[in-house]
Amino acid sequence: MSWRSYISTDNGHYNFCMLIAFLIPLHKKYVPGFLGLFLLYAIYYAIKRRRWYFEKSTSHFLIPVALYGMMALGLSAAMDEASALKELEYKASMLLFPMLAILTPKFSIKEAQQILHSFVIGCLVFMLFAIGYGIYRAAIFDSREYLTYSKLGIYFHPTYMAMYQSLTLLVLLMRGMKMNFLFRKKWLHWSLTMLVILFIVMLASKAGLISAGISILWALFVSVRRGIIHRHAIAVCFASLVLLVGLTFTLPLTAQRVENATADAAQAAPTEVAHTSTELRKVTWTASVDLIKHNPFGVGVGNASVEMNRSYIQMGQNYAAEKNLNAHNQFLQVGVELGWIGLLAFVFFLIIHTIKAIRSRSYFYQALIGLSMLNFLFESFLEVQAGVVFFYFLLMIFDRIDYNTSETIWI
Repeated sequence: MSWRSYISTDNGHYNFCMLIAFLIPLHKKYVPGFLGLFLLYAIYYAIKRRRWYFEKSTSHFLIPVALYGMMALGLSAAMDEASALKELEYKASMLLFPMLAILTPKFSIKEAQQILHSFVIGCLVFMLFAIGYGIYRAAIFDSREYLTYSKLGIYFHPTYMAMYQSLTLLVLLMRGMKMNFLFRKKWLHWSLTMLVILFIVMLASKAGLISAGISILWALFVSVRRGIIHRHAIAVCFASLVLLVGLTFTLPLTAQRVENATADAAQAAPTEVAHTSTELRKVTWTASVDLIKHNPFGVGVGNASVEMNRSYIQMGQNYAAEKNLNAHNQFLQVGVELGWIGLLAFVFFLIIHTIKAIRSRSYFYQALIGLSMLNFLFESFLEVQAGVVFFYFLLMIFDRIDYNTSETIWI
């Protein structure tokens, strides 16, 4: 397939989205610049055509704008102004993508599928680079640690990259079961699928492993709902699950993390200073709930880390304070910063997108919402660029699809 089939001579919005989708899983450094250019182009296009695309169905994007406004209003009361400004910079996507949603014409289903395909290619390119670079560093420094977790993720937290790769796995499985192979090469398609599973296991993110398992089961469910050959679909998904589970308990470093997490989860609470990720989450969640109880209107932007650290010290968890840990739960993080009003608004925003995803008939859209909310339980996912840009970008894309056509939706 020619590269020209992936670009459009008359749709700059689509071209920008193709590029940004490809860059998001590759390197977060270059994404903000292209997002800025995209916004300038969208504004120019709207002025030239004297048209914008604000619709009733787009009005829910005013919720993240309102949440961002609440954070900005709290800037004057921030105890750490530098940290507050940095946080507002990271979360500028809450303003940017709602603006793009009302400045961008609707995408056809084919265009949306091509954008998603670009994201998948970006994920695969990063995977191949990360594994190759990990092998090189492991050989140079004689350490297997470069083949797992944060060192393997390079400049991405393993949970975020595992989330990207789980969605890539879902796309590969859904396409493979329809015999719609990547680059029209069956052997290459299934080889990359197995490599994605291996990479997710090597990342050793517990939330990532759960996401991958759900993606496999969801692909099976989709195939049954769409009448794809059941025996073939069951075989593919069963083999994928066996590979995922087998590698999880075979690769030493991943197996050790899973074993430690299981043991830590069985404990009611850490009896000493918490150090493992599972124990630390218990500490951060306890501190977050306590802060929400005592601050129903939130502590404000830039103050969350200060107040969290104060709670850690009171709990005797100095290690958590040294690491300056956030809530490690997006719902609790919003509650700590913006209180009950902000938390309810955020949950309402997710409910609206859940309803839209169900009505859209897009199983990928539904998986995106479901897996995002799953990861929200274990990470403050929208507190860094790798999470907030990815989440709001894909929401914007799926919100701008014209579903009222006769085109087939395989995503």
